[in-house]
Amino acid sequence: MMDWIAEVTFLFKLNKQTTFLAMEIVDAYLLALQTQIPRRTLSDQDVHLIGVVSMFVAAKYEEIYPPDSKTVAGKVAHGAFS
Repeated sequence: MMDWIAEVTFLFKLNKQTTFLAMEIVDAYLLALQTQIPRRTLSDQDVHLIGVVSMFVAAKYEEIYPPDSKTVAGKVAHGAFS
């Protein structure tokens, strides 16, 4: 997931800070999930959604002109989510 986030942020010419913040958001979310009882198993689609949302949120914080939600849903998520 981290390689994918780095690749997508590079392709969309986003700041390096956006990449690092997105990775930090993923780490924080997965850590929060790890402490839940009972533990939840994540599917590949769940992990992909976590990565897409973390990049979207990080771009909102770090970018002057962040990608809009249609771009993220269509190009980044490849239409997997609406």
